[in-house]
Amino acid sequence: MGKHKILITAGILAVSLLAGCANEQKSENSSGTSASSGSSSEKSTESSSESGASSDIPKGEPTVFTGPDGKPIYAGEITAIEGTEKTAENLAKTDYGTTVICEGFQYFTEPSGIAYNNYQNADMFDDYAFSGDISENKNPSKRVNVGDEICGLKLTSAVSEFKIDDYADTPEPYYYDGLSFSGAGDRFLAEFDGTITIEGFLGVGARSSYDPDGGLLGFMPTESKLPILGGKPELYERTSFVSSEIVAYSDMPGIQCGYFRNMKCDSAGLGIGDVALVRLTLSNIKYRNSQTVDAEIEKIELISDVLYHAEDTI
Repeated sequence: MGKHKILITAGILAVSLLAGCANEQKSENSSGTSASSGSSSEKSTESSSESGASSDIPKGEPTVFTGPDGKPIYAGEITAIEGTEKTAENLAKTDYGTTVICEGFQYFTEPSGIAYNNYQNADMFDDYAFSGDISENKNPSKRVNVGDEICGLKLTSAVSEFKIDDYADTPEPYYYDGLSFSGAGDRFLAEFDGTITIEGFLGVGARSSYDPDGGLLGFMPTESKLPILGGKPELYERTSFVSSEIVAYSDMPGIQCGYFRNMKCDSAGLGIGDVALVRLTLSNIKYRNSQTVDAEIEKIELISDVLYHAEDTI
């Protein structure tokens, strides 16, 4: 599997938080030692079949769209269509410029449970680049309906988007791991109820010309424990926006945790410009796209001392 390297700057994170932008790249992130998702994985997605036989029979005929799980999208599951006057039943693979929206479900893959970082696994990195060997996540993508659980989290809101475009790399109607339809606004692809405890690098942005107050919170998990949105997971090198010397490699998304000044929990001694390895308890987990998750910090536990301190640039 090919590697992807991503440098998350404080500017990009700030724009994403303030403007609600959805980055359209594929999954990323980090981790330290091989981490088992334990009981969280065992509680993973239960099929909607438990809610009754009627919910297993979609209304209408199969459309030209197929989910990442390989199953068709039925006409009765499409709640809105943009870019064409056609109905869901009459859409063709050549109706380019069409976007359809389906409310009530999203697609996720179980995390691999494996991730590495250059602080805890220095022997697997060469000059801040991952040089070890890691197995790809072969868990299948599956549909998760509102009310279902995955990784111990309950899905409370979801919207899926599919497109038909005349692009060389998208010859067929396809699932889109972001939101582009006109009514998207500040919506998220998926929102979860519940909490999860996960280790990783927490960075607190320094003050700068584009963020005069500083304190932007960016978290790179060093455990593979969160649901992975979309189709086939990919592995990424993610670099801390506080220090390019802190690198993680896994199938995890990055997590935006708001601003330091708005935290409701104790900071555990961290301050503006710091980055450290921590154990976070997160709640209010929301997916902007396959790479970016928003969450609130309920608790911070320090695992390391401050690993790097970024000075203000204003």
